[in-house]
This record gives sequence, structure tokens and C-alpha cells, in this order.
Amino acid sequence: MAAATETAGAPQRRFSLSLTLAVCIGSLVVVAVAAVLAVSWFAGLRNTFSFINQNAVSIVHTIESRVRGHLEPAEAQLAFLARQIRAGQLDPSDTDAMVRVLLGALAAAPQVGAVFYWNSDLRRVGVSASPAGVETIIRDDSGDPLVPEVLEQMIAADGPLWGEPIFVPEVGETFLNLRHPVRDGRDQTVGFLVAVVSMRELSGFMSQIGDSFGATAFILYGDSNVLAHPNLTSVHPDLSPEQPTVPVGRVGDLVITSYQSADFEGPFAEASAAGVSIGRIELAGGEVHIAFSGELNKFGTVPWTVGAHLPIDQVNKEVQRIIAAGALGAVLLILSVILAIVIGRLIAKPVARVAVSTSQVGHLELATIKDLPNSRIRELDDQATSFNAMLHGLRWFETYVPKRLVERLIKHGADGHIDSTERELSVLFTDIVGFTAASERMSPRETEEFLNDHFGLLSRCVEDEEGTIDKFIGDALMAFWGAPDDQPDHATRACRAAKAMQTALETDNDRRQSLGLPRVRVRIGVHTDRVIVGNIGAPGRMNYTIVGDGVNTGQRLEGLGKQLDDGSDVVVLVSSATANNVDQRQVQLHQVGHFEVKGKGTSVEVFRLKR
Repeated sequence: MAAATETAGAPQRRFSLSLTLAVCIGSLVVVAVAAVLAVSWFAGLRNTFSFINQNAVSIVHTIESRVRGHLEPAEAQLAFLARQIRAGQLDPSDTDAMVRVLLGALAAAPQVGAVFYWNSDLRRVGVSASPAGVETIIRDDSGDPLVPEVLEQMIAADGPLWGEPIFVPEVGETFLNLRHPVRDGRDQTVGFLVAVVSMRELSGFMSQIGDSFGATAFILYGDSNVLAHPNLTSVHPDLSPEQPTVPVGRVGDLVITSYQSADFEGPFAEASAAGVSIGRIELAGGEVHIAFSGELNKFGTVPWTVGAHLPIDQVNKEVQRIIAAGALGAVLLILSVILAIVIGRLIAKPVARVAVSTSQVGHLELATIKDLPNSRIRELDDQATSFNAMLHGLRWFETYVPKRLVERLIKHGADGHIDSTERELSVLFTDIVGFTAASERMSPRETEEFLNDHFGLLSRCVEDEEGTIDKFIGDALMAFWGAPDDQPDHATRACRAAKAMQTALETDNDRRQSLGLPRVRVRIGVHTDRVIVGNIGAPGRMNYTIVGDGVNTGQRLEGLGKQLDDGSDVVVLVSSATANNVDQRQVQLHQVGHFEVKGKGTSVEVFRLKR
């Protein structure tokens, strides 16, 4: 209500979007002219250290970004494959299908040299790329001591992990390896995926990055080893299973060899605040290099140091060139970009907020959406006002329409119309014992609060099992599973919901008893049958509901609880049709006998849900 009050408050002075842009462009011109006048005064203040600070941060952050962009596609590919297997859209036991999908993953990320899948029996299916072509690998790795260790690691893992570099003697190369657990729909680990990137390939990529800056780019692994360097684009003789990375003294780069002893002291506070270290390295013979580096703690437990180095003469020449010819243009460009960003964010922020809120509306997350604030820009303010009015209307709409039904309609768009059809599903009825007599002792307000609290408890149990609440009938609730979306385990879901209701009601009864209130006793009936489900009603007032003999039987089953009442807070009776379809590992039932049910020509075998 507070947000609504704020939205509907006193109108603020607003400006049109065209006026705002005109003012901003004018401001940009004023800033540019002022900068031209000021540059003559401040150009001399630029010096070598300011250039080094700014460019070091730019170079290191660019290297970090490009390294992430080079390796993170492997994470995206494995995450996609894991989701496909978990959702049942990819069967890992279908070797041909797995090979096709893995080939697609390999093609989508050229930097990845191989992609493998191991199942829980340690059988590997994978594809590997080499200059000779793509090789398909299908192998039993149960004899490899490393594979079971990785499987145990994946069982305990919360997500993908970058492992330590591994040297493969067969190909004479070191590989980075990304491991991703694969789980099924019950969150059980059924295997794991691995993607590998060769150290030679990564070194080639770093060589390209360094060339773009006129520098030598590198990645250090820990304190004393080199993971990627232009000198490692070919096989290195020092690599072995025991030494998968090259020691700094063996990479053939005197600057890297002297990196640990570099002088990192100096006027580099600006770069240091951005997480970048700048070092001055003097080699034998007086040659001086500048090294820029920063930590990258993304790809494994051992920290990476990414950076570049170049001769200090090259830096000095660049500084002189900028001071002589480009200082004015650079300053004007920076100021223009900064001002453009500020203006763009000012205008885009409320538009982006509408986009996010609209996406939440599409997912029916109405309760989490906040009202959009007013804006001084007239068009944006009108947009916020219209959106808030729509949001308030949708919140009322959500109160009266089953959320799962609306989600399906939104998901399928114009094709989301639901035709009436006959299908098997499970229906659940609840009823409060003695509610009529109890309600006579309550005021209308008390009755309303009691029923709202009661139905809130039950509704959460239904929604947790992705059921559809059909209607509330007095003190009774009717829900069903198996529609509008197919749910092959609808009987189990219905019984799990009933069991959750038992727990919730008993817990709430303990609370009521501690407050001196009477315990609430409930009867629940669950039945599985073929019924008609769809849109039923008049053209101007339709209900998505179910009808048929199975519905009546479910309600009669709840009523049968009167005969089998043992004084428990909750009595749950389940028909044999439901009992025959439940997963007995999740739901325990015991038979109570055969009973005549009104409207049925034959007796119904009845089971009781165990706690």
C-alpha cells in the first residue's frame, strides 16, 4: 500500500524525452568546448606514471576478460549437456545420440580439445579434436585409478569444478580440465562430464592477445610455474605427469624468470586499487621491462596470475606520442563516453526495470514485483503509471485463477487453449470435521480468518507438489494432479501432498492447543480415475475443472472417513486405484478393507495413508 500511495502522490514536474536529450547534447558540447580550453593548462600534468597506471589496468583487465571469454564457453557447454540429461531430453545410455551431441558441443567451442562423459560405471563416451580430425572414444575406464576419484569428487560437488592441469603422455601435452557433475531428476549423480583445453592452445591464444598490445602476455600457475606463454605453443621437454606445468626458469623468458624479484614499489596506487600490480624488471645489460599483472581466481584452487610485459622504451614512446598528438582527442573522447554513459543509464535504467518487471509478470512472480517509481521524464512516468495499474489488476486476477493454468497459457501463447479431454488423474478432497457446529460459535470475521489460514496451509502442500487447486467448497478443498500438464506420477504427488497436509495440520494443531484453541480435525480422500478435464461453463464465465464419476468417488472416499474415524487429527483414505499407481518407496499405505460407496455398484477397496 505504501508503494501505491507513493505512486499516486502529488505529481512531480516532468520533462519530455526530446527536451532531455537536447539538454544532454548541449551539455556535451559545453563540456567538449571547456575541455579544449582546459587541455592547454593540464596537458603538461600527464606523465609516464599516469599512462602506465591507466594502460596497465586496461591491459590486465582486457586479458582477464578475454581469458574468461575463452574458457567459460566450456562451462556453458557442459552445463547445457548436464541440463539436457537431467531433463530426460538426452539419454546418456544412447551412445550414438551422445556422440552427436558431444560433437555439437565441440563444434560450438573450438577452443575445447575434447569433451567426454563418464557414467557411474566409469564407461566413457567422448569426442576429441586434433589436426588429423575428430576421434570418437568409447572406453571402459574402470581400471584407471584417477576416474573413480573424479566420480567421488563429482558426487560431493555443488557444481562444475576446474581440476588441476594434467599431462597426457600419449599426446605429450598438458590439458586444463573442467569437470561437471551430471544428475538425474531425483538429484542422484549418474555420471560426470569433462571438457579439456590444451596448454598449447591457451598459449597460442595468449600470444594473440599479447600481439594486440605489442607485449608478451602470460599466465602464471601459482608462484613458480607458467601455464601459458608464447614460448609454450609447441611441446616443451620439461613437461611430465609429475610436472604438468613449466617452471618459470625454464620457459625461456628472462622477464618471467625475474618476475618474483621485480620491484613493485612506486607511484602505482591507481592500478593497485584496481587489483593490478605493476613491476619494474631490470635485466642484465641494463634492459628494463614493465610487467602488469593481476590475479584470476576462477579456474581451480591454485591462483592464476595473468599479465603482460613490454620494454619500458616502448611505454615512453607511446607516452610521448600521446602527449604530442593525441592528448586532446583522448580527453574529449573519454569525457564524451562518460557523459554518454551517464545519460544512457539515466534513460535506460527505468526502461530496463520495466523489462525485468515484465519478465517477472511473464513468470507470474507478481508478489515480488515492486511498483515502478515516478520519473521526471513524461513518457517514462506515463509508462510507470500504466505498468503499476496493470500490476495491481494482475494481482487481483492471480487471486481468482489457478496459477499453473495461467502459466501454461502464458508459456504456449496463442496455442495455449486447453480443450476438454478425458484422461487419468488423481483427485484429492479435504473436509473439516464438525466445522458447521464450530462456525456457529464464530463471528463472520473469525470464520473468514480461520478458513483463510486453514486453506493457506493446505494450498501450500498442493502447490509444493505442482497440483491444481480446483475450488474451495465451504470448508472443503478440491485439488487434482495430472492436468493441465502431464504428470505420470500424479498418484504419488497427490499422496505426498496429503502426507504433507497431515504434518502441517498436526503442527498447526500443536500451536492452536498451546493458545487454548481446539484442535482441527480433517478428513482427506484421494482417488485415481479417468475423468473429463477442461474448460467448462458459460461463454462469459469458464472454469478449468474436472467432472465425472471419479470426482464423486473421491468425495465419497473423504466422507467414508466418518466410519473409520479413530480420533486422529487427520484421516487420509486412498482408493485401490490410487494405491496401485503410487511409488511405494515414497508412500506407505495399509489396507483397511472393502466398503460400499454411495453411487458405486461395487465396493471400493480402501487404504489408509501411514504417517
